[in-house]
Amino acid sequence: MGALWLTAVLLGGQSPPVNVPAPWRLEHVAIVGDSSNLFATVTGVAFGAPGQLLVLDGQTAEVVIVDLGSGAASRRVGAKGQGPGEFVEPRLIAATRGGTFSVFDRRGGNRISRFANDGTFLGSADLSRTFTRGVIRDMAVTDQGALLLHVPSAVEFSGRTRGRHPRLVFVAGRGGAERVIHEWTELEMDAMRPQDPRSSLKMYVDPRPLWSLLSNGNSAIGRSDRYELAVIDRNGDEVGNLRRNVEPVRITPEFKERFNQQLPVHMRDRGIEWGEFLPLIAGVFPGPDNTSLVMRGRNGAPVIDVFSSDHAFLAAIDLPRGFQLLAARGGLLAGRVQTDDLEDAVSILRLQR
Repeated sequence: MGALWLTAVLLGGQSPPVNVPAPWRLEHVAIVGDSSNLFATVTGVAFGAPGQLLVLDGQTAEVVIVDLGSGAASRRVGAKGQGPGEFVEPRLIAATRGGTFSVFDRRGGNRISRFANDGTFLGSADLSRTFTRGVIRDMAVTDQGALLLHVPSAVEFSGRTRGRHPRLVFVAGRGGAERVIHEWTELEMDAMRPQDPRSSLKMYVDPRPLWSLLSNGNSAIGRSDRYELAVIDRNGDEVGNLRRNVEPVRITPEFKERFNQQLPVHMRDRGIEWGEFLPLIAGVFPGPDNTSLVMRGRNGAPVIDVFSSDHAFLAAIDLPRGFQLLAARGGLLAGRVQTDDLEDAVSILRLQR
């Protein structure tokens, strides 16, 4: 009752839309940080050990370890700085099922710092020599401790320049072998490249490379402007695909105005070069029972498509309006929402049959 009521308040007093064909259903578990100002800015979220949620606060440069049972912070890890276990501009967080987690610090020497499930600092890896330009776009860690890094274009990998387009790098364990398991082709990148590279706001509306680590250790690879995702194994071999015939979302004047108002004040009305349609896919996430979840937008509201373990489409499910899905594990979905006071909070939903 409490969690459902809190969610309704965040959505303007209305129950969130639910369009779930049986036997799937979506239920609201809790909202974390809605009344306690627990977070300044929710930059990333990961599920850690059972009953544990890890929230990366980019503004305070901390990881808030939250107990899902009580909704309270059990510990805050990190601080502003460049010392061991500290961050300058933390951007990404990823965790194993055992709770060990890693944080990528964009401006703190391009470091990935590792922590135990209780927040104890375990060490860090300096990637400034391996990845000499740009930042890591995305990061995941397997339960065996291997890192998967989606790295930007024009980087140097293992001492050699590897072209101008993004690639997915598999780092096998601590001090282990590194290898590229997927590269987006130059033709794909040409199709996604902004017409006006000077516009810093193009990232919001332009197609982009997509990647996600799925529950069974495979990865989903594709582009946000096409509903056709390849499923590859750890060797880079294709073992299936996630595909649907879905109409793209047309960009309306109302959407442009709403989008503009959501930007920070100093970034509004700077002139965005809009296309005719929004990208089809916003992200891919692991679902319960080795399913895959593909998130897309529909009339301004997020939708997740559920695919079976053998990649067959099962259901389309409406998420609450304003819910930005950031992490999923075992049927639990964690997303950023804003309170009535425009503070960041994290909403937890459960998808189950």
